Amino acid sequence: RIMHEFYHRTSDVHKPKIFGMSATPIEFKEKQKTKDALHKLEKVLDSRVLTIENRVDVDSFLHKPNIIVSIYLPSPEHSFNMDIFSSMKREQHLITKWCDDISSIIVNLGTWCGNYAVETYMGTLRNEIDDPQYEYKMSLAYDLQKKEKSLEILKILKENIGNNVRSLCDQNFSKKVLILLKILQSYKKTHKNKLFGIVFVDR
Repeated sequence: RIMHEFYHRTSDVHKPKIFGMSATPIEFKEKQKTKDALHKLEKVLDSRVLTIENRVDVDSFLHKPNIIVSIYLPSPEHSFNMDIFSSMKREQHLITKWCDDISSIIVNLGTWCGNYAVETYMGTLRNEIDDPQYEYKMSLAYDLQKKEKSLEILKILKENIGNNVRSLCDQNFSKKVLILLKILQSYKKTHKNKLFGIVFVDR
């Protein structure tokens, strides 16, 4: 957007020179899709995408991770019973959005994480709704109403995620998370007094 609104509308005389760096600008695995995406990136940024051929010097400064391959069974699909929203039929789009988001978390991470996500979303929404300056800042009563409806939906979802989700037992985590926790614990045994954590990257 910045390039479109400012850079491309500026005369060639006053155009700034921009240098950008990225480790992985493209996500595609297919070769042709990658080429097409790189070409589009070059066009949008009015640039050339370059990479190095001789990696000897670069590799001497890189800290390559240890790759661990673990096989696990996929989690079963999850969906909420839409009957629980019988009193909110007018909010179908909002209901679908929240159900899809929370179901995705439950499938990938487990019910404990799904419950934690709902509580986090609810806390954020409550803070925004209770903020006396919020409606003034947003300038739209509709946005405030939307957040109030979202909070109501999340309350219903929280009641229907399942019982005992607060306990940190294996059944409340997905197979993927259990494998990752096991790997994390193995590192803690060999690297004591160091901080370890898991970072999830959405790609």
